[in-house]
Amino acid sequence: ATWNGSSWAEYNYEYFYAKGDTVYPLRAVWGSSPEDVWAVGDNGSLIHWNGIEWIKIKTDITEDISALYGTNQNDIYLAATSGNHSALYHYNGTEWLKQNDILGMYAITLWKKPGGKLIIGGTNFVEYTNPTYQQINIHGRTRGVIKVFGSDHNNIFTAGDFGEITHFDGKTWVDINQFEVPNGVYRVLRSVWCTEKKVFLVGVDQNRAIIINGTIN
Repeated sequence: ATWNGSSWAEYNYEYFYAKGDTVYPLRAVWGSSPEDVWAVGDNGSLIHWNGIEWIKIKTDITEDISALYGTNQNDIYLAATSGNHSALYHYNGTEWLKQNDILGMYAITLWKKPGGKLIIGGTNFVEYTNPTYQQINIHGRTRGVIKVFGSDHNNIFTAGDFGEITHFDGKTWVDINQFEVPNGVYRVLRSVWCTEKKVFLVGVDQNRAIIINGTIN
């Protein structure tokens, strides 16, 4: 469905299949324009939309690609995961180049502001500035990060298990515990999106959908 500014409306989608060898189930999509869209998935699946057709891109990646994000057509990152280990790759507009591995972490979400650090979430939470990773420690946060998103380098949110939300104001990461629940209660926030004044989080609470709509002071 598509939000038109006042209500949700159904949208008619077309089905496409990528040209080339087998494409496995896909997990993430990101694009810089209608003529430049990437999608990634299991067993190293990497396909590109050029405005006309989906084309499979051949790489040496064999692991499941679990996360994808970019700032422009020449600055795109993906994370390929295998067990408790992730490999980071960067696209420079010409080729995908492997970066330093993220040891001891299953990465599932990426976010980056142009010219800024890459934020990586999953079973751990780190920031990346080539070629080093730095742990992000948040007082009160004890669980992994499912989704990270920001409107700018000084307004970044994370969503996670048990209703856990954190926010970065450019100086400090703060745990927002208003919606947290104790272990044993099923509440998972699976995605987040924000502007400089509003934030939306979605997920599941027990067996019901949950939507959180917040105002940023």
